[in-house]
Amino acid sequence: MLTGVLFVLLFLGCPNATEPLSETPKSNNADLQSLEVKDAEGTVIPLSPAFSAEKTSYTVTVPYATKNLTITGKTADSKATMEPENSEVTVNNLEVGVEQTAIIKVRAEDGTEKIYTVTVTREAVSSNAYLQSLKPSEGSLSPTFNAATLEYTVIVPYSVENQTVTVTGTANANATMTPSGGKLSFADFSEGTSDKQTIKVTAEDGTTTQEYKVKVTRCEEIKMVRVPAGSFQRDFNQDNISEITKPYSLSKYQITRKQFLDIMGEDPSEEFDEETDGNLPVQNVNWYHAIAFCNKLSLLEGLSPAYKVSGVSNWADLDYSSIPTSSNEAWDFAECNWEANGYRLPTEMEWMWAAMGADKDYRPEAMQDGINRTGYTKSYAGSIEEKENLENIDKYAWDKHNSDGKTHPVGQKLPNELGLYDMSGNVSEWCWDWHDRYSLLGKQTDYKGADFDSSRVHRGGSWIDEFCAVAFRMPDAPWERYRSLGFRILRPVQ
Repeated sequence: MLTGVLFVLLFLGCPNATEPLSETPKSNNADLQSLEVKDAEGTVIPLSPAFSAEKTSYTVTVPYATKNLTITGKTADSKATMEPENSEVTVNNLEVGVEQTAIIKVRAEDGTEKIYTVTVTREAVSSNAYLQSLKPSEGSLSPTFNAATLEYTVIVPYSVENQTVTVTGTANANATMTPSGGKLSFADFSEGTSDKQTIKVTAEDGTTTQEYKVKVTRCEEIKMVRVPAGSFQRDFNQDNISEITKPYSLSKYQITRKQFLDIMGEDPSEEFDEETDGNLPVQNVNWYHAIAFCNKLSLLEGLSPAYKVSGVSNWADLDYSSIPTSSNEAWDFAECNWEANGYRLPTEMEWMWAAMGADKDYRPEAMQDGINRTGYTKSYAGSIEEKENLENIDKYAWDKHNSDGKTHPVGQKLPNELGLYDMSGNVSEWCWDWHDRYSLLGKQTDYKGADFDSSRVHRGGSWIDEFCAVAFRMPDAPWERYRSLGFRILRPVQ
């Protein structure tokens, strides 16, 4: 019996015996991770087509001046090897018009091979007729320079009367330019006008040309009115005092369609009866558009921009089309640097103080103990009438009753006591503040609004509104656009 048991164990094997481990299969990855071509100066020369591990055949065309190249590969698998072993192929003494082919062989760990080829051709004579760069002496270039883009606009502030656009050179050293010095000079151009000039580049081959057109536009002057510091009662509660501790400047007129077009490159305004007058107030702009305008204008004039938006790093080159027209968290939570010397939107209290005429309110009962106690009751900016009397509103504001259902050129009505036009009517004006918490009790100093709400405030009423009172306030989401909604801008007094 024992003998039989031993036989079974020997024949079947011990069930607890350890099985030998199988070997890990070797990789068959013979791909390159990258393939790069450089000339003797280290300049990368693009492959055609662009590199992809699955593609094994490429071509490179180099300028006439290039005679030597280095082609470098890197394996996707660290256990793979290459021929040549140092991963570099040097191509020397390139001949004009003669194709030369460089080969890199990749051998995978399991012996699988893949061959990549690069066929190089040296141009007989360069046909490169591109510029290397364009740089204005003042203002901003739009769009950002790209050698293949042939038309540009330079917007310069009103203060600039002369402008030079400089070319640092042609992309190919043997190309020529007209004018030969590579400079375009724009002189003595007037406000709101444009001048266009052309730089012609002729390639080394003498036949290939490119013409770069540069238009320089001098912005219209945005006139500003100084608003003094001071205090005022903001509603019927005599304890609710708002104090403005620093003077500031506010734009004399609402921002016009022409001014918005100059800075933003677009005019989104809806037209009324096909009216396209550039002196009409811009409308159909949201709160995001308004703060972008402020930052771009600040940079154009060499000032520090007031606003910061997460994800926006280059305001000068920010394109109008990239500004959101639907809810956007980053833009909703824009931050304001209140110490910046650039332009911004007024806070609601700054707007209200200016609209009531500040301490220049003409009504004898307005100023009491240095506080404007009655300005908040005005039925329109500039009013000297009692309470809700609207007898003279047509002299000061475009509203529902006299606008004929459309906007009108800025400054056609009478200004308020400070010399500010259209503070009531024409278009309602975006302010900085969120709509919430306007009715906080007691004295508020330099109040800047709530931390967050669903809507931003606009003030003053518009051509479509029946009421344009100084205290009239409306909420709208910051991405909303209406043909009755525009803005004016503020700049701190330094």
